[in-house]
Amino acid sequence: MPLISHLYLLYFNQMLNGFSQGMIFPVLMGLSIKNVRANKRGTAMGFFQVD
Repeated sequence: MPLISHLYLLYFNQMLNGFSQGMIFPVLMGLSIKNVRANKRGTAMGFFQVD
């Protein structure tokens, strides 16, 4: 980002970053509780969000 010289490139970069995080976060959360028993999933999701 320090090398971005135009404001519209910064906007595009921020938009792409936000979209990418919005796509990857639910996938990672789903994978983090994939192998956890149903009665422990709430705890696993809480641990994922704190970590």
